[in-house]
Amino acid sequence: MFLATTALPEFWDKKQEILFLGPWCLRADREAEWRGLKYQVMPNPWDDRERYAEAARYLDELGERWLACLAEYLNTMHRVSYRQRFWRILVGPWLMHYLHIMYDRYAHLSEAFRRYDHLDTFVLAPSAYRVPNTTIEFIEQALDDPFNQQLFSQLLCELGRTFPEKDFDALEAKPGDAKRERAALSVWRKAAMRGGEFVQARVRDVLNKGRVALCDTHLSRSARWSLAERSGFEVLPMKIFMPEEALKSVPLSFNNERRGLCAMPSVSEFERVCAQILSRNFPSLYLEGFDLLHQAAARSMSGVPSVVVSSFGWYFDERFKYQAAVASEQGARMVAVQYGGGYGLYRTLACEQHEARLADSYYTWGWGKGNGSGVQSLPDPTLSALLHRYANPSESSAPAEILFVSTALPRYLYRFSSWPVGSQVADYLEDAMKFLDVLPAHVLGVVRFRPYVHEYGHDIRRRVVVRFPTIKWDERAQAFPDALGQCRLVVVDHCGTSFLEALVANKPTITFWNPTQWETRTDAKESLDLLRMAGMLFDSPRQAAAKVCETYDEVSRWWGSAVVQDARRRFIDRYALAREDWLDRWTETLEEELATSKGLAPAG
Repeated sequence: MFLATTALPEFWDKKQEILFLGPWCLRADREAEWRGLKYQVMPNPWDDRERYAEAARYLDELGERWLACLAEYLNTMHRVSYRQRFWRILVGPWLMHYLHIMYDRYAHLSEAFRRYDHLDTFVLAPSAYRVPNTTIEFIEQALDDPFNQQLFSQLLCELGRTFPEKDFDALEAKPGDAKRERAALSVWRKAAMRGGEFVQARVRDVLNKGRVALCDTHLSRSARWSLAERSGFEVLPMKIFMPEEALKSVPLSFNNERRGLCAMPSVSEFERVCAQILSRNFPSLYLEGFDLLHQAAARSMSGVPSVVVSSFGWYFDERFKYQAAVASEQGARMVAVQYGGGYGLYRTLACEQHEARLADSYYTWGWGKGNGSGVQSLPDPTLSALLHRYANPSESSAPAEILFVSTALPRYLYRFSSWPVGSQVADYLEDAMKFLDVLPAHVLGVVRFRPYVHEYGHDIRRRVVVRFPTIKWDERAQAFPDALGQCRLVVVDHCGTSFLEALVANKPTITFWNPTQWETRTDAKESLDLLRMAGMLFDSPRQAAAKVCETYDEVSRWWGSAVVQDARRRFIDRYALAREDWLDRWTETLEEELATSKGLAPAG
């Protein structure tokens, strides 16, 4: 039997029966390439969600072990003596994703060779391997087929399995693939590219005298500058002034410095293999390009703020990460702020752990523990702007449409978090079909389908149209909160930010998701059960559809009931905290952070 590890047909042997390693090999938007073949698909090892959760715990522990070793190694190579938090800020996001991605690929390969005595395959020639320059390059590539062909080939080699090699240059380019596949985190990348608006030299001078810097936050421009004005300009948006040359690719040197990365301590086969592959995937910016980054930062930094505040900047904005890491070395407080849904709710969310560990203070949308834990609650300005925006319109004045809000998930796992992975993605898509399928014609006729911005090769639009030819699409180029004003009722089929925004806006909302895939924490059960009792949350798409039909004609009466509104308010206070006085709360909080920074000893 022939093992196909990716969706690249050039690496398949169609003369044999094919074992596809996962559903990512069968791209719905390229069905012609595999339709008619004799094949099987490997079962998804992560259908065992306890095994999935245990993998997440193991990788978190491994990441902490390896970060300590990596920090020591990079200090030696670069002749510096930065503390571990410096390297956590700069390299931590890459290490987290690298370990998660490699463990998923390793687990699938191990399972395939355990089930089958003999498998043939093709591997990518080592001469075609590519080393990413930055964290975002690594993750973007790990969502696409060619780089996964590289990762699977590296794993097979280190596992001692020899197969015929193929060169990457022999592959035919497929126009548009890169654009479609650069997927999961392009929103973060665009946000990181914005980096904040231009700050005049006089503003930089204020920051450099030791104030609070807002960098790569999800706050609107008006919110940022309202905060600056209210604080007497002690809190200011800050753009990282560093030339693009600081991030340019540099020649790789597979010398002792890069090969030394393979010496990470290993206590299992996976760790040994992962360590051996490390030098082939470690971003060049952190090794060969580090001096260039350091020099560019030294020229651009004329001072260091006392407090650095960010939400999404901790991941892919390399210039911000470096300067934040330098500021932390000089005693600045690191303040992380929640920026999206799922935090506090998902059973497993590696990003939450990363942000909490790097920060002196971590502010969340209501589920912060307080009591000196470092994890505290703070109303979100963006959510606060939605308060009561669409409260209880009459049926006669509200638009007749039902807005159905969907999402899409990458074909390849890039992080162990509590959402569908592998074959479960198909189950998620089918649940949307089941919801639409049971709606009576007159209700289906007012549904407007709002897809996610990326399809990741799932060909979602075509698949929906085949089943529901007359479905309307939300083609309007507007933000989700604005789209809420164009409907009577919103239906969300996943646990994410859109669901929270609709609840805060007080828009009649029904949501459903599979609780065995969108897993939530034990301490969230009470809040979620309140939503279930109020008829807002369902575990089944058919039950959600029945509720839509029941409430559609008198949605305001249902939505305005005491039971629904009490459940809504209690839920958003816990997971989507919004307040009319958010500006006062933020000003007071950041002034306290600034006061605390005075005389604060650098954190370890």
